[in-house]
Amino acid sequence: QSELLARTSPTLWDVLIALFGGLAGVIGMTRQEKSNVIPGVAIATALMTGGVVFAFTVDRDRLRHSATFAALSALLVGATVYLNSGLAELDTGEGWKLLCSVLAVVVAAPLFQGWCDAGRPRPPRLSSLAYPQVHDRAWMNILLWFACWFFAGIVFMLGQLLAELFSLIGISLIRDAMNESWFLAMLTGGAFGAASGLLRDRESLLVSLQIVVRRVLSVLGPVLGFGLILFLLALPFTGLHALWEATKSTTPILLSCVVGALILANATIGDSKEDEAQMPLLRWGATALGVAIFPLAIIAAISTGLRIGQYGLTPERLWAVVFVGIALAFGAGYLWTLVRRRMGWFEGIRPLNLQLAAGLCALAFLLATPVVNFGAWSTASQLARLESGKVSVEKFDWVA
Repeated sequence: QSELLARTSPTLWDVLIALFGGLAGVIGMTRQEKSNVIPGVAIATALMTGGVVFAFTVDRDRLRHSATFAALSALLVGATVYLNSGLAELDTGEGWKLLCSVLAVVVAAPLFQGWCDAGRPRPPRLSSLAYPQVHDRAWMNILLWFACWFFAGIVFMLGQLLAELFSLIGISLIRDAMNESWFLAMLTGGAFGAASGLLRDRESLLVSLQIVVRRVLSVLGPVLGFGLILFLLALPFTGLHALWEATKSTTPILLSCVVGALILANATIGDSKEDEAQMPLLRWGATALGVAIFPLAIIAAISTGLRIGQYGLTPERLWAVVFVGIALAFGAGYLWTLVRRRMGWFEGIRPLNLQLAAGLCALAFLLATPVVNFGAWSTASQLARLESGKVSVEKFDWVA
């Protein structure tokens, strides 16, 4: 029992991470409040991004490497905000660029951690990465994100409770502090950092937690898998036109099903032969998910193509093309592996996941840069439609 308490009690390292989180939060918020111009917002976003990434990837034995990766991540996200007019345009195409920069960091983090776990071979190669480490790091990062925010929420509610308690006896110091944005930023950052330090320093807890979560999710695989197969079997009788008539959100719904299928399938596949689910129902459910991804992506591609043919290019439709292309790549890879390896396809999916993750990271990085300008492409498309007479001036899409 004493050994268990020693492993789970807070250490000086955890306190330092909590202080770092609080400092990053208050500096980022102060910087953003003092300057409403784009550089100030970009610097604040970079500071907060770097703080979160450092808290997630830091290790006592690789402080320099973790700090370098966090700095590069902060540079990417901060530069994306700076080059795309700050955070005021998140509901337009610029918001998708910011999402791509964040996605690049999220995907690169477990690859970086796996590279460090492999002894940092030079040059870094996918073949040098051990899939179990990368797979487990990805799941643990996701769980760590939600756990840190959950802990930060509890700290916030505790602060509010204490503020109201002391206000009952006429002491309003805590309540006044809770109304200050810099204090809330410090409190949230410190709580986030504390939770990250406590859990990262005790990774055995995260390992156990992510195994439990994957086991629970794998049970849902047959439900979604067989449901998607029934949906695809029903399409020849209902026709695709029913999809276009039912809703204008056909592509987002289909892509959401693809994302759900990928998550649940990999929860069943596991990180190794010993970790994969053995129950036949779960394995058949994962197989159904692997089969359904590609047809769903094809239908989403048809839906997007019809919209582009009818109304031309817009930034939103170009982003839809990107996401549909990603879904097609994953679907084709999964289906090809399944056909080639049949019931042994779990083993073939693991190296494929590394390749697809690296490709997705590179693509997201490219899309976050100014190299790709969807605004210019959609402008040219809409002007061409106007000049050719396909659309009248009254119905011209000025926003696109």
